[in-house]
Amino acid sequence: MRVYFDYAITLITSGGGELRIANTVTVSGAEGLPLSIEPASAGPGAEAILRLLHQTLTAATADESGRLDLTLDTGITVRVEADAQYEAWTYAGPHGRKVVSLPGGELATWAMKA
Repeated sequence: MRVYFDYAITLITSGGGELRIANTVTVSGAEGLPLSIEPASAGPGAEAILRLLHQTLTAATADESGRLDLTLDTGITVRVEADAQYEAWTYAGPHGRKVVSLPGGELATWAMKA
C-alpha cells in the first residue's frame, strides 16, 4: 500500500485501487493507538497513517451508514465514519468500479460495463 497526503489522505493498493479519505480517520490496533486524524491537517497523526505503508489489506467493508472499516495484516484497523455534509471517502477500483460515501451517510456505487 502507498500513502499520499494533501487535503485528503490517499491510499493506493497494489491491486490498483485508490481510496481517498476526506473525513476523520481513526487508526487502532498498534502501540500508541487509537488515534483520530484529520486528513487536511494530519500533522502528528501522519505517523500513524505511515504505518500503513507496505502493509497488506486483508478486509474492507462499507456499511449502509457510509462507514468504512479496513483491516491490515498487522492487526491495524482504519475506520472512517460518514459525514453529514461532505463525501467522507471515495474508492476507485480496477475495471471502473467506484464507491462513494455520500453526505449524510448513504453509499453510491458505479461499475463500468464490460
